[in-house]
Amino acid sequence: MRQLFLDSAREGDSDLYDQNDVHTVRTDDYAVHRFLMANDMNAKQAYSQLREAYRWRREFPVHRDFSHCGVEVFRCGAIAELERIVEEIIVTTFEKLDQLAGDKGFTVVMDVSGAGLSNVDMRAVKFMIKVMRQYYPESLRCVLVVNLPMLLG
Repeated sequence: MRQLFLDSAREGDSDLYDQNDVHTVRTDDYAVHRFLMANDMNAKQAYSQLREAYRWRREFPVHRDFSHCGVEVFRCGAIAELERIVEEIIVTTFEKLDQLAGDKGFTVVMDVSGAGLSNVDMRAVKFMIKVMRQYYPESLRCVLVVNLPMLLG
């Protein structure tokens, strides 16, 4: 699977992948194995997901610095103009967590104090789930939700 990916990166698809990601696939066993695990060891499906994920990474800015952004961005995430920024912050955060955790995976703790039906950005929640399943398989080990209002439980 690794060799198929590396061959395709050399034979015409090289502009579809970031060279840092190609290096990661070449040198990091977990970068390949995680896709196999997520696809019940089905190499054909895993290869397809691997290629899709690394193509997506080329198009989506996974290495941006959003350390200057505060929680305010998430509080007003439903505003259409900020949707892409919220998505980029989510992906950048997952990218950093994924790099730090490696094959150990990570746990996300979400404090949803004050959340209600009127202020939950379900689009952002669905985006997070999609990103974790498709592009960072096997990384998220657990999600802990604290201060969940009874209405949402």
